[in-house]
Amino acid sequence: MANETSFQKGLNSFMERKGLSNRRLGELIGVSHMSISFWRNGTHEPKMRDVDALARAGMSIVELFGEDTASKLMTNGI
Repeated sequence: MANETSFQKGLNSFMERKGLSNRRLGELIGVSHMSISFWRNGTHEPKMRDVDALARAGMSIVELFGEDTASKLMTNGI
């Protein structure tokens, strides 16, 4: 996908690693499968509560924010 964001790459990687469909991930974190689809194709971005739910589901800080941002967050103790 052209111009794919760090979040999109991370979400796709996470879902592939866990073997999750849009529907199954949506069920796990309490959003519709369409929301997952929108996030994956860059139409919409998740709300903070959804980012929190993704982290609780096992998505890493690198997958959520990309390597550069994650490194800065960890360096600053966030």
